[in-house]
Amino acid sequence: MQLTWLGWAPVTRWRLRNIPGPFALPFLGHLPAISARDLVHFCHDVARQYGPVWVAARPWIVVSDPVAARKIAYRSLARPSTVASFTHALVGEPRQVDDESIFWNRGPAWKASRRAFETSVLRPDRLAAHMPAVRRCTERFLARLAPYADGSTAVDMKDEYGVIALAITGEVAYGVSFWPSDEDAALLAAPTGGSGAATSSSSSSSSSSKSPSSALVRACHECMACFELPLATMYLPLQMLLPALRPLWLALAAALPDAAQRRHMEARQAVADVSRRLMREWQQQAAARANDSGGDGLLLKDQTPVVNGGSSSSGSGGISSSSFLAAMLKDQTGSNTACASSSGTDGGVISQGLSFILAGYDTTGTTLALTTFLLAHNPTTQEKLRAELVENRELLDSADGLAQLPYLDAVLKESQRLHPAVGHFWRDATSDIALPEMGGLVIPKGSFVSISIYNMHRDPAHWKEPERFIPERFLQATGGALGPTDPGAYVPFGSGPRMCVGYKMAIMVVKSVLAGLLLRYRVALHPRQPLPLRLKTGLTLEPADGVWVTLQPLLLPGAK
Repeated sequence: MQLTWLGWAPVTRWRLRNIPGPFALPFLGHLPAISARDLVHFCHDVARQYGPVWVAARPWIVVSDPVAARKIAYRSLARPSTVASFTHALVGEPRQVDDESIFWNRGPAWKASRRAFETSVLRPDRLAAHMPAVRRCTERFLARLAPYADGSTAVDMKDEYGVIALAITGEVAYGVSFWPSDEDAALLAAPTGGSGAATSSSSSSSSSSKSPSSALVRACHECMACFELPLATMYLPLQMLLPALRPLWLALAAALPDAAQRRHMEARQAVADVSRRLMREWQQQAAARANDSGGDGLLLKDQTPVVNGGSSSSGSGGISSSSFLAAMLKDQTGSNTACASSSGTDGGVISQGLSFILAGYDTTGTTLALTTFLLAHNPTTQEKLRAELVENRELLDSADGLAQLPYLDAVLKESQRLHPAVGHFWRDATSDIALPEMGGLVIPKGSFVSISIYNMHRDPAHWKEPERFIPERFLQATGGALGPTDPGAYVPFGSGPRMCVGYKMAIMVVKSVLAGLLLRYRVALHPRQPLPLRLKTGLTLEPADGVWVTLQPLLLPGAK
């Protein structure tokens, strides 16, 4: 009886008895069906049978109606605290750092964290400050592809985009170069399976013996790899099957960590150690400038140029003035009045820096890979987009210029509609939410609500021919004839006050990298690419078999 109580949540299910949904097995829930079909596709299939609001196993309430989703997103500003238990079993300092993340914090702490992000990546002047790093990384990326650009060699763009996504996101976040050295590139390209002992030890040792940028590249890559379910600790599925016993599983993870747990803990600790090293250097340099100038030298950091792929001119791996971490450190000292945040502790600064990486790295790389697949699979669309880029080269070096290219914008939006990088976003219902448009249903206070982006983006009630790739549906010339019938049916970055705070940065990066690629190479699918495209749900909704293409060099008018 007690096990059934822990594994099936009968009281919560009774509260949700008026909301339809498929039968869920005790303990296993819907895992057998999800394993057979993938989480996002399982939810898509169930919504077809039970409608846009239904109850899943945990129990969750899954919503895919735009009106209901918008109401929930604006009324409930908190993410469920239990979401973290689906991704890790961290303990000790790594867990404390994770708890301070903008992903999970609430109330005043969340508002302060969000202001810090907005100051760094939403304001037009800050976006402009990050553009040189984006352009610099893009040129190195295109040069990296050159040896394979013969029109016949198979290139997995999912892996390649992972390199540039980490390079750009890391440099913007930490202000040091994240472009991998030859040694780092070999490590990042190595298989991530196995016990993880060798890779985790290299990660932790690098935090003290390698340059800060090299150590961060390795540690951040390790952190991302540890989110993959096959590489996760055994305590993760135990948390998912018996969530009520999570304190027990965390105590066991601390006392008896398995190899996967040690690997993740060491990677997180390496990020914290290197972050502290960079923070101390920044503080020492600021103090030295203050002494030299006879006053407050903190703001003089803005005059430090970024060189050598992103590290400051100090030559010691110092933090670039335009980086997110520098803004946080200025806030910590009280010199950054535009960013009155609260992440004033070292742990808070470390947490938000890593959150920046985790939020932007995989989503950006996945969006680039899936958009490239669609363009390679639709050569007419690719040529039309290339023509727009050739005609407007002068607009490609700024965020404002990139925003003036309507077909580039339409292609990206349609790619994100068909293949949103994140299939769901979550809210904790902080009050009862009445849904009269859903037949009078009420979502009770305390409910875990999962809003399905994927379902809304492919709902034939809101989109004509929702399974087809038609960028023209986002052009003004179509007048909205191809959808959506409700603007809330398109939410690739979420909705409400907690929507993705870095969306402007992400759009700028994806557009800039795509423009650089298409002006240098013609992209075609390689026979190695399985069709139809198969997706899997991890941290993102990503290609299960990679994106295999060939690259044909182009000689375009005005090309450098």
